[in-house]
Amino acid sequence: TLRFAALQRRLWSRLDGVIATYDALFDKLSRVGYPAHLAYNGIDVARFARDERRRQAIRRQIGIEPGATVLLMLGIVNRQKGMWLGAESFLALAARFPDLELLVVGDGPDLPRLRSRLAAGSVAHRVHLMGPVPLDDIPAFYAAADIFLYPTLRMEGLPFAVLYALAAGLPVIAADRGGIASAVRDEETGLLVPAGDGQALTRAVERLVDDPALARSLAKRCREWAWARFDMEPITARLLEELAAPR
Repeated sequence: TLRFAALQRRLWSRLDGVIATYDALFDKLSRVGYPAHLAYNGIDVARFARDERRRQAIRRQIGIEPGATVLLMLGIVNRQKGMWLGAESFLALAARFPDLELLVVGDGPDLPRLRSRLAAGSVAHRVHLMGPVPLDDIPAFYAAADIFLYPTLRMEGLPFAVLYALAAGLPVIAADRGGIASAVRDEETGLLVPAGDGQALTRAVERLVDDPALARSLAKRCREWAWARFDMEPITARLLEELAAPR
């Protein structure tokens, strides 16, 4: 790994520019003297605009109860993504909040184990494991949800799954890893918790479910933040302008 790091430094020192996709990486590259440009991962924010008809249609299709509060997790179902932590938080809170439901979208090696864990007991009918879905269908699942969970254990860049949640107006509860803090501003667009801390994750979920006014306030800021920071067209335009400027 030391040899790889040395080769990486030599390579980067010969480049005309390095694009960083989140704030902490940009700051680090700038401090050590690399010609860094900050360009967040961009998304088509408009695709995730709130649509009440789409929301009700997909909830009926999935079998979500009217009035339910839906926790969404989306991504590769493996240990590194921490989805089992989100599942345990749901199970811990299911008795207290009878309207709470869990929606998991994605496939991966841990999906059978997750299905087995959630199938037991009296709350199985409140769990919806969708498996892999086409990319074009993803906005509908965000529309069906109320809170987005991203309890990753791994080092992250700036995850598209989190950006989609912001654009859809879902308050995000996420592990504070990598570039996630560039998207999830604690107490502004969501709640950040220490990676791997299941109790902190459960408390954060409980707080938002218990306080709908707070969840609505965060949701409003999510949409504003997504348009201001992560819309693809202005990000691309700014980056091209920077790259075309005389050095």
